[in-house]
Amino acid sequence: MHQRRPGTHEEIEGFYCPGVDAWLGIASRRQRIRPGDGEQPPRVDQSTPWVRGVEDPDTVRSHCQGECVVLEERIQELWAQADRIGRPVVAHRNPGVSAEFLEQCFGVSVPHDVAVWFGWCNGIAYHPNQTQDEAALVPGYEPLTAEESAALRGEYPEDPVLGSRWFPVLGTGGGDFYAVTENRETKCSPVVSVMIGEATRIAANSLDELLDIFIECFDSGIFYNDADGSFQADDERWIELEESAVSDGRS
Repeated sequence: MHQRRPGTHEEIEGFYCPGVDAWLGIASRRQRIRPGDGEQPPRVDQSTPWVRGVEDPDTVRSHCQGECVVLEERIQELWAQADRIGRPVVAHRNPGVSAEFLEQCFGVSVPHDVAVWFGWCNGIAYHPNQTQDEAALVPGYEPLTAEESAALRGEYPEDPVLGSRWFPVLGTGGGDFYAVTENRETKCSPVVSVMIGEATRIAANSLDELLDIFIECFDSGIFYNDADGSFQADDERWIELEESAVSDGRS
């Protein structure tokens, strides 16, 4: 489980943009949509201020209460862990975007934790000869842009585990992804893992819990660089942590 799909470690010019081909698992070598490639992602007015950007470290605190600040701190810690082991993704983090931008992009309001996530990072900047491994924040998974997330959300078939309100935040080159879901009746936002060819499952009871799992994976050596510098994971231990967290019901 959590194995990278074909093409994940191969050098390609950019990455494919998740969409209908993503869940079919047949487009792992497709280029990521970017300016000049023909088809364009949805055009969205970006004139509204960022919730969080590289140059604006404090703005998010004026938009969120303590719960959002705690989540942001976990996001920062995750990126710090990636930086600690020298992952190149850290140097290519796009600035965050505002909740208004996200509402325009998705066509609906987003949960506060989704707003904080994309407020810290709106995907990874493209550079020539970039590999998917270089763009990964956790092994095999890169942070999606809001446009990529909205495209995937619009194309993926109905899934009872995902429900009707779900927002992908991390994705692979083969169509696997993590999505924050929202149940307005229970006020819960579990994170769901979708892997092509496997049963959709709840990976964590909340986004901050998933980030805690990832941070623990860095701390305990479950996420590591191999001798060639490729980003790897002990998949069994990774899955065990997720399953244990969901079973314990901690958040």
